[in-house]
Amino acid sequence: MLCFFFFFAATVEASLNLTKEERAWIKENPQLIVANEMGWPPFDYTENAKPAGYSIDVIRLIADKMGLQMKFINGYTRKKLLRKFKAGEIDILPAIFINNEQRKTISFSKSYYAQPSIMVVHKNNKDIASIKNLTNKRVAGVKGYSISEAIKKIKPTFTMVEVSSILDGLKSVSLGYADAFIDSIGIISHLLDNNYIPNLKIIHQVEYPELANSALHMGMYPLNPLLEKEQLLKYFFPSQI
Repeated sequence: MLCFFFFFAATVEASLNLTKEERAWIKENPQLIVANEMGWPPFDYTENAKPAGYSIDVIRLIADKMGLQMKFINGYTRKKLLRKFKAGEIDILPAIFINNEQRKTISFSKSYYAQPSIMVVHKNNKDIASIKNLTNKRVAGVKGYSISEAIKKIKPTFTMVEVSSILDGLKSVSLGYADAFIDSIGIISHLLDNNYIPNLKIIHQVEYPELANSALHMGMYPLNPLLEKEQLLKYFFPSQI
């Protein structure tokens, strides 16, 4: 991931060529409001109430190259951050997955990171080897997360157990409150490495198309006169990398 970051930085540096109009807009509007989640490591989270994570580092790099200042807003759930974004109180969502519903209200950058989704079950569970085995099972899902909405569409049918965070989702499987939990490998691996959560094993087969390879994007407020423009999005992500 570190090598990718330096390659990304060099690409942004080489391609940045703002128009006269865009530079004028930045001069008049030097600060953008950025959402910052509390618990989505290693991409978007807080440490001692301060923004941290790979996605935060990327957006800070871009802001520095463009001469913008970023004000980070945290202390809210993802659902409340999305509500503030839709109300025009937030300009940028630094780490978000695309779904068809969100395309109506969000201008998405190109993907800047993709990672497979994995399923976690209790180590003693011998019934679940893939999504096909989830019939009548309990699957934990974080309320308001795009991946949870995608999970709800999975067939066969199962019971969704709502949890407040990815860490709680993992704990719910460890303690037997849920049979399975599905999310991105980077986030699950980070949490398992930094928290002692016993009794878990990873099932790699996540065949469902919308979950197989989760691509991260940045979301821009579509009515912002700078961010809505197609030509500006290339400054955020100038090529598919």
